[in-house]
Amino acid sequence: MKIWYFLVGLTLLSTSYRQFERALPGQEMSADTLRQPIAADTLKSRPADSLARPYLTVVSRPAEPFMIQRIAFVDDFLARLNYQRTPTHQAFDSLSRLAYPRERYVRMLFNEEDPRLNLRSGRYSPAYQTLVDDFVTTVATDTAAVLLPKDSMQLFGEVEYSVLYRNTPHKIRFFLKQHRVGSGHDWKIIDAQAAFLKITKADTMTSDTVKRNNPHLYISSETHETRFLNLYKLLRSHENLLAFTLEGYPPSPALLRLARALRDGSLTLQETQQVNLYLDVRRGWLLKLNDFHREKENAGWLITDLYSVEYRSPLPAPIDRFLTWAALSKKSD
Repeated sequence: MKIWYFLVGLTLLSTSYRQFERALPGQEMSADTLRQPIAADTLKSRPADSLARPYLTVVSRPAEPFMIQRIAFVDDFLARLNYQRTPTHQAFDSLSRLAYPRERYVRMLFNEEDPRLNLRSGRYSPAYQTLVDDFVTTVATDTAAVLLPKDSMQLFGEVEYSVLYRNTPHKIRFFLKQHRVGSGHDWKIIDAQAAFLKITKADTMTSDTVKRNNPHLYISSETHETRFLNLYKLLRSHENLLAFTLEGYPPSPALLRLARALRDGSLTLQETQQVNLYLDVRRGWLLKLNDFHREKENAGWLITDLYSVEYRSPLPAPIDRFLTWAALSKKSD
């Protein structure tokens, strides 16, 4: 009897092993060992937790207020400065003007976390507070239908990069101006700063003596919204910097030296460090803008500094030099 039980057990064990072999990956399985497939429409109707491999569920939620009200683009900033659009991108009417009086609305364009405007910060600046108050009053009391028409806007960019120069890390800065081309715009380089570069006699060449690589290359008009990604790619490709300068405006020795270093391969671009924009709103005021990425309504493109002709606030030297040149050129015309 014991021998019979032993033989039965051995037979069952052998059968189970053969079934296990059939289930191994790459082995053929007989039809009776296959699980019946589930029809596609049946699969869709089954709840995710009943599936061996549940679907990735995407939950759609309404946008948070800060997502809607942040100043996502420079055009949004301009529409608010001109008192044309509410924080929710609606045209102003009599009710929204009561909700957002112009003076308070202009103050909303400043970085509310600036310690110079916070009495309790320990870094409060009465001088800067006075500057802000005067600017707000100037804008709020202006009688022009549109404070700053887009087609008369002057926008400057400042981009800082980390670079390797002869395998040593350094920082460089480019200054650009948005330039009108027919009915559109592009960006032109007006100057650069690279304190580690020594100016030599070879850096007396002008942009006219340097062959431009490709007349179809340009710095796109909206690249400031992507931290000047277009410029970054051109510099990484070692394109000729002087092909992107403003015609008629003489390049500085620093820009010429930087162009040579980029072309001969001794300078290699690494990463974008910082981007600042400067908006000339005329009337003696120029605004510095920074793009703040944070989960609050006071985010996006905000004013981080003010420059006033009346108060003689010092502008970055390359921008000041360009504005002086532009004013003299206009007088000579």
